Amino acid sequence: MEFLTSSPKRGGSWPKLLVGTLVGGFVLVYAGGEALSLYHRHRGPSDPVAPVREKERQRVASPSQPGLQDSLTQVEKEIPNHAHLRAAQAKLMDQKLAAAKAELDAISPDTTLFEQVNALKRQLRAAADKGMAEADHLGSAGKREEAMALLQEVLSVFPDDEQARLLQVKWKPREACWGLSQPPPPPPSVPAWTKATRRFMDKDLPGAMAIARACKGHEPRCKPGLQELEEFNKLYLRLESLNARQLLRLSQLDKQITGTSTPSQLGSLVAQRADQLKAQAKDHFLQGDALKDSEPAKARSEFQQVTAKTSPDDELHQKARAWLGKLARK
Repeated sequence: MEFLTSSPKRGGSWPKLLVGTLVGGFVLVYAGGEALSLYHRHRGPSDPVAPVREKERQRVASPSQPGLQDSLTQVEKEIPNHAHLRAAQAKLMDQKLAAAKAELDAISPDTTLFEQVNALKRQLRAAADKGMAEADHLGSAGKREEAMALLQEVLSVFPDDEQARLLQVKWKPREACWGLSQPPPPPPSVPAWTKATRRFMDKDLPGAMAIARACKGHEPRCKPGLQELEEFNKLYLRLESLNARQLLRLSQLDKQITGTSTPSQLGSLVAQRADQLKAQAKDHFLQGDALKDSEPAKARSEFQQVTAKTSPDDELHQKARAWLGKLARK
């Protein structure tokens, strides 16, 4: 096998270098038909032919053969390159693309075997294209996992291959796709009456009534709810002039509309107004109690104010009614 052709660094010329393989893994280097050195490819420093190699190196390093030592060094470097080249060819035959590329990458950059290396790289590219076509066929046949394994092999050698990436997305196993491509479920729809209640709690009475009016034909709670909202609105517009009984009705409507015992913002304003009336009623009761003996008529008027400004279940209301009864009998 012809291994290296070179020209001497200084004057003169010498024949091509040839390398031949002997039985047992020994390599013999020739120049012009003369054996120059004997090597063993797999042995280290304890190589029994090391003395022969050293002797030959000393002989060929003579001035009569300038540059020959450099060429022999290059020959020695090419021996592992040849091994990687043969290994890459074997891996390609077994369709082991990643292993073949690893062998090619192990070849030294300054190799003289660039033509063989380039040819193997083209074969590697062709094998990758063939692998992608086979993966597409396997995917079409429902063998997605096998297709993905082939594509992964291709991408380990050509990580930026766009076609391999597209095929990987195309033939990704369905169970892997379901968790990624399924959109989240839509949130549950909010009933219209709930929206109306929220508007009411935000002190937006007109908005709450508009929603209830729009949904009264298809949500059962909307029609009675609209009636409650309209009644609440009419009373609330006269908040300052309402008596205790009317304020109590407003509080009841507030609880019915919101569906809770906690007052809304409007309900809290109603409660404040009721507290104001009760404070006034207490003052009227004290005045009536002071006048009941000296001026019964004025006392009766004060007690009537108490009953107007308190609810029937209020203790002060009940006491005022009792005094009104006593004064009526005098």
